[in-house]
Amino acid sequence: MSFPDYELPEDLIAQEPLADRSSSRLLVVDSSGRLRDSVFRELPALLNPGDLLVYNDTRVTARRLQGSKESGGRVELLVLRRSGPGSWECLCKPARRLRIGARVWLDAGAWVRVVGQGEGGLRTVQLEDRRIAEEALLEAGEVPLPPYIHRRL
Repeated sequence: MSFPDYELPEDLIAQEPLADRSSSRLLVVDSSGRLRDSVFRELPALLNPGDLLVYNDTRVTARRLQGSKESGGRVELLVLRRSGPGSWECLCKPARRLRIGARVWLDAGAWVRVVGQGEGGLRTVQLEDRRIAEEALLEAGEVPLPPYIHRRL
């Protein structure tokens, strides 16, 4: 089943969650591909015996780090995973200016150096001072929000 691209008007994008989460809108796709609007509290009535419901209770972690290159230009690192002691794979923006050897001063209070370069903005960074607690540094990050959400958490 394929769906056409859908242009969502900006004024319909919720910037804050509803106080009553069960009133959240729910788009229902039936087995023939027809769409209809519903609300989340109607979900139990939409399920049939034998249906599989997958509940995702993961939380987005605060792994968006802001910093500056030695030249002063601002950069953003989105930490994806740990790649070794004191090093992480990150999506970097702007990545094209972060080549191997580049240093970034993180607003959280530490220098990292680019030690690896991948495709699509992927970089591996290494914490320069091993005396800095990695977890404390990462906890200083922000929760990444999609570009259509215009608020800070």
